[in-house]
Amino acid sequence: MTDAARPRPLKEAGRITLMLDTVLGADRFDRAPVDIEAVALEYSANVAPDGRIHEVVERDIPGCVGALVCSETKPRQWAIMYNLGQSDGRRAFTIGHEFGHYVLHRQMIETDSSYDLAIYCDEEAVTQRNGQGIEQEADALAAALLMPFHDFRAQLPAKAQPDFEKLGALAKRYGVSLTAAILRWLEYTETRAMLVVQRTRVRALCSFASQHVELNRIEQAAPFVIGMDDFEAFLRRRLRLRAGGERAQASAQSERGGGCRGARQEKAAAGLHDAFLVIEWVRRIVVARASPSPHRKLN
Repeated sequence: MTDAARPRPLKEAGRITLMLDTVLGADRFDRAPVDIEAVALEYSANVAPDGRIHEVVERDIPGCVGALVCSETKPRQWAIMYNLGQSDGRRAFTIGHEFGHYVLHRQMIETDSSYDLAIYCDEEAVTQRNGQGIEQEADALAAALLMPFHDFRAQLPAKAQPDFEKLGALAKRYGVSLTAAILRWLEYTETRAMLVVQRTRVRALCSFASQHVELNRIEQAAPFVIGMDDFEAFLRRRLRLRAGGERAQASAQSERGGGCRGARQEKAAAGLHDAFLVIEWVRRIVVARASPSPHRKLN
């Protein structure tokens, strides 16, 4: 199937969303989130009765979050699997992601021998939404179906400054994880913000500022949001303190005849420069992630 002939994730999600709005009402999220398992079963039975999804089941699939598999015999019969121990919110997005593969890519999975009649998706592709190609397409369909923009924007306008209470309420409204809700908000917000997922990622994000920046004060195990202005001010403040300490040490060393003042000042200055690079790098990542629409205004 050529790229031009392949189904488009937002178009397909929009079609299903319109059907759900028509049947359940535009205020359906006031009552309950999308029952993604029921949607997957019913949709497939209607659009491909001879090759529908027969079951959505929990399975032990080490190293994977979810999978879409089909039978060896024709007509193909399909199943969605999600790994053990997922919360309700994570499970909903996993099922939505695998349903996205069914809607968009089942012909490819069925005919391309490299897939071996199945596609297995890891955490990077589903939970953290960092996949590429068809994984990104499946994510886009899942997010648009579970958290349609027309409702999400009405609950949280693009210029709003949300707190965790509001973001948590939205996660509950759409039946997804807090991380999924925040990532959806970042797609359209006009505020400058970033999502920090876990301690190791914060340190990795800023690691090339090396020893001149310590981020322990903002590291948390759970996801949290920090405004870009606050993040930048924090880094600058920590670096000024560190650089001031370096200069004080260099001055004392020089007075004692150590002769390394210039080297220490150069090291302190290098730390400041590295941190400004970090700040600009983070800003570019956030702008790229948060501006899918050409009409979005950037601060």
